[in-house]
Amino acid sequence: MLLPGDRVDVWVVEKQLGSGGMGAVYRCHNFAAPRILAAVKVLDPALGGSVTLRARFVREAELLFSLDHPNIVKVRNVRMDATPPFIEMGFVEGENLEQILRRGPLPPARVVELGRQLALALAFIHGQGIAHRDIKPGNLIVSGDHLTLVDFGIAAEAAAADITSVGQRMGTVSYTPPEWGSGARVDPYQWDLYGLGQVLFEALTGNAAFPYPVGIDARQAMFAVMARKREHGALDPGPGVPDALRALVRELTEPLPAQRLGSAREAAARLGADGLALALPAPRVQVEVQAGSPTLVASGPAHTFELSSENHPTLTVPEAPRSSPSKGLVVGGLIGLSALAAVALVAVLPRSPEAPPLSTSRELVLRLQGLPDGIPAQVSLGEGPAQDVSSGALRLPAVALGPAALRLELGGDCARGCLVLEREESLVEGEGPIELLWEIPPPQEGQIRVDAPKAPAARVGRVGGEAQELAQGKGSIGPLPAGTHALWAQAGRCPSPPPCDGACPAGCVEERTELQIPWEGGEVVWTVGLEAPVAVAVAVATDPSPTPAATPAAKPGTLVRRADFARFLEGQPSWLAEAAIARGDAGAGYLRDWTGATPPSPTSAAMTNVSWAAAAAYCKSRGGLAGVDDPPTSWEESGGAPWLEHRQREGKPAWRRSDGASSEASASVSRTEANLTLGFRCRR
Repeated sequence: MLLPGDRVDVWVVEKQLGSGGMGAVYRCHNFAAPRILAAVKVLDPALGGSVTLRARFVREAELLFSLDHPNIVKVRNVRMDATPPFIEMGFVEGENLEQILRRGPLPPARVVELGRQLALALAFIHGQGIAHRDIKPGNLIVSGDHLTLVDFGIAAEAAAADITSVGQRMGTVSYTPPEWGSGARVDPYQWDLYGLGQVLFEALTGNAAFPYPVGIDARQAMFAVMARKREHGALDPGPGVPDALRALVRELTEPLPAQRLGSAREAAARLGADGLALALPAPRVQVEVQAGSPTLVASGPAHTFELSSENHPTLTVPEAPRSSPSKGLVVGGLIGLSALAAVALVAVLPRSPEAPPLSTSRELVLRLQGLPDGIPAQVSLGEGPAQDVSSGALRLPAVALGPAALRLELGGDCARGCLVLEREESLVEGEGPIELLWEIPPPQEGQIRVDAPKAPAARVGRVGGEAQELAQGKGSIGPLPAGTHALWAQAGRCPSPPPCDGACPAGCVEERTELQIPWEGGEVVWTVGLEAPVAVAVAVATDPSPTPAATPAAKPGTLVRRADFARFLEGQPSWLAEAAIARGDAGAGYLRDWTGATPPSPTSAAMTNVSWAAAAAYCKSRGGLAGVDDPPTSWEESGGAPWLEHRQREGKPAWRRSDGASSEASASVSRTEANLTLGFRCRR
């Protein structure tokens, strides 16, 4: 923790503004120009040595730097080379809303204005594909009537797919939606909307809806909060709050996500043009008509509308009935002084000829949530043509308003088992694009059953995957994810690794095909048509000597190269370094200098830094590791020096050196040893 007067680069600490999981934020002034202020977020020194956490810290800075909105804090600089590393942000004068609410609730009119600004900020980031996931009073800075959203640390983690798998934080439990932690998929945008509803409730009542219990175990406290949320209905700030504002809070905090308000844009609209009406009681409006100049009179604050017309009888508009909460409560629920005046005017005057015509189309943005990488997706609207979805989203610039039927096809060729989803939508007039979120059910795994009646000893596999030996012409490949898979089958004496792509040598036959695992999984049958090659007898001259010549040991296959093993790893991720070492099948030197399944250069070099167990797994479908009795060979990489090879005798570890020395005692040859002097080759 930094103290007043401490230096952070050119900044001098004045006081701490807040703290979080990765560090603290301080109000600072510039050392050379004290009137220049900044909010400086400092990475906790205890976390500075973690590459992952430093990456999260930078990601938060990058994310905020890309966002330019009046209600979102702005990053000006990031210094990871400083001690400690820090993010420099514009300083926002004011208090956080949590501090303000300790003094009591706010008037409804002020809640409406602050809520409108928060909804606009959320609509902006959601339009950028970003969710905050920690909306709470402590992350809202209020200066007068201006609100600023801060602390995008959790949003930054969600935006970086390579970071989220390790140590991902979650939002404050008191403000997470009821579905969080239940095992169901949580929509991050609905998460933010639920937080918006809780903030409105707390600002109107002065009390947190689900306070975090103190004095008990943190895990018990978390379960207690979430259990209470799931048992609780929608939040209601009470009868002292205008009906339309109560309705909005209820719609934002419905326990079931499907029953909540659809978007932050809609919430901003509800709190926007008619925002002041939300905080006022619905007035009684009466039209008094006098000869020559009828006047519209409203109770409450003075609002007078002069109408030029002839004599008309007096028209009285009764007080609007209170509407029950619903997602369509944009006019009826928010109706106030200006809205009722508009209704009365329509009853008396025709539509102005200068009024702009109603829009007949709007931009449509469709986002697919949960679509796996690499899965093709096409969307068609009504009878229109199917259009490809790129990066999980489809943007249509002008879609006709009214009822619309959408059809989504996932997974490729539908004649072979794609997933088809359909939904009906009502596209209505409004400002900005219509945003729809379509949650995709996860694909299931399946397998391919293989039947090769004319090649009972064939080998089969998926391109890039491990080969399978058939037993009496039958076997299976899988489990495999939904989608299209390229497959091969070989019989005879074939080269390694497969397939040989139409350039197979004599004595080897091959068949290639593509099959699709349906989205819902299941079994697909592949009947292989290739026939095993016929062995050709070769006449060999006999030696007249009564003593037969000794039969030399079979020559082992070629030395396995880095590129060969890289292809094996792509289909067998369980043999990547971290997994194999953790499982006890490799030592610390295994795959040294590799990045995942990517080998160091040159990829044509002999495969080294490989454990015996991994070498045996690679050679399993290639006749096994070369035997300890197979002839020794030389490596061009060794410059003539004797190098070692992993070998085996009856499945047990052994090695053989290029000068002929060997060992087959399993006690002296480790299954996990991996270093630069050990390579391997298979029998074929």
